[in-house]
Amino acid sequence: MTGLLSITSALLSSGLVLAVLVALLWLLACFTKPSETSRKLIHMLMGLTCLSFPWLFSSPTPVIVLSIVVSILLSGLKLSEQSKLYPVLFSVGRRSIGEVCFPLGVSLTFVLSNGVLAHYIAPVAILALADSLSALIGMKFGSKFYKVVNGSKTLEGSLAFFFTAALTAFVSLSLLSPASLSHVIMLALIAAIAATAFEGMSWGGLDNLFVPVGTLLVLAQVDKQSDLQLSHTLAVFIGVFLLILALKRLSTLEGGAALAVVGYIYVCYMLGGLAWILLPVVLYASYRRLMPKRFAKIVSTHSIFGVLSVASVGIFWLLASHKSDVYIYPYATALATHGAIIASAHIHLNAFDDCVNSDKLKIYSLVCSVLKSWSLIFIPLVFITGFSTGISANHIVQIFLAPIWIFVATALFVTTTKVGPDFRNSSSRWIKQGACAAIGSALALVGTI
Repeated sequence: MTGLLSITSALLSSGLVLAVLVALLWLLACFTKPSETSRKLIHMLMGLTCLSFPWLFSSPTPVIVLSIVVSILLSGLKLSEQSKLYPVLFSVGRRSIGEVCFPLGVSLTFVLSNGVLAHYIAPVAILALADSLSALIGMKFGSKFYKVVNGSKTLEGSLAFFFTAALTAFVSLSLLSPASLSHVIMLALIAAIAATAFEGMSWGGLDNLFVPVGTLLVLAQVDKQSDLQLSHTLAVFIGVFLLILALKRLSTLEGGAALAVVGYIYVCYMLGGLAWILLPVVLYASYRRLMPKRFAKIVSTHSIFGVLSVASVGIFWLLASHKSDVYIYPYATALATHGAIIASAHIHLNAFDDCVNSDKLKIYSLVCSVLKSWSLIFIPLVFITGFSTGISANHIVQIFLAPIWIFVATALFVTTTKVGPDFRNSSSRWIKQGACAAIGSALALVGTI
């Protein structure tokens, strides 16, 4: 009988939510003109409606089912361009999967919050309010643009997002968390900084997924920290954010990609600690120095896919290490392989074909790239491990074998790649580069077993 009542309650609650959403869409279609303002108003009202879920649903199942139904409904409306609701919900010509990411982001946040009310309400409220207001402020007052995949965002919009997110998180956590005022303020600032990075790096509607889920994961990691630990985390978050933006001129990344670096380093810090964030910062700051001089003036060229290429292998070793330094050497080898590929990817090896001993010149060029990148990554690593755990004989072997693995992986990339303008920032280039870095780090692991 209790089970039947639970199912009936879930069905009634789901029907109520769907009825409210349909009513909102109908009212906006009837009484507003199609514009970005109306679309963001729908976004905000849908998000605020989702805040009721913890009180309506006692288990994740109805939320998951509801998210699937809403995704199908919105996708169907998007496909029927003649519908009266189409211009109210969707921007003509814009490529986006936001209609799927929104319900997916909300349902994942509900599931992953594991019944902790503050961990669900704060991220979804940030998605509903900060995302909507920042877009409108960016459109109205934005004058300083930065590139993201397939478009651009404004500095003014991102600042509006941060302040709205901070206020939203503060109010949510103040009402729902038993923590002290100082603890809540630090949590709200950390959540706002992380959410701003996740929103700034997103494109094509993915912010509807990245913002709530990313903010939740950050809150879940830091919520149990003491005030002293939380103050250290806040200092790291602020310092990393400012440092990466200050060093952007030393890279060739778009603005959105630079914010993705911020997000990646936050992940490194939370999963591994300070030792794991120094090496990607060194690679980021050295990017332009690694490239041949003729490419020194390239600016805002590489997108978030370059960051994902580096981050994918790094996050694998972070998860495998489980908050220890057991796999930091394969991790460092992967980063050094990326550095060597950066240094050699633009080298036209066929330029040596008319030279005497051309094969030796090609190998010499690759060796120089490998040693340059190896020294940039492994010298800081020696200091990190030396001060924390000391350097064992096994560590010394790994350090001096690393150039071999880096060379093999870099040579594999260079000899199987035809460099051209269309390839330099293509997704296939970054997939291949990430795969070669994974091979280099795997060789580093196998070579010391």
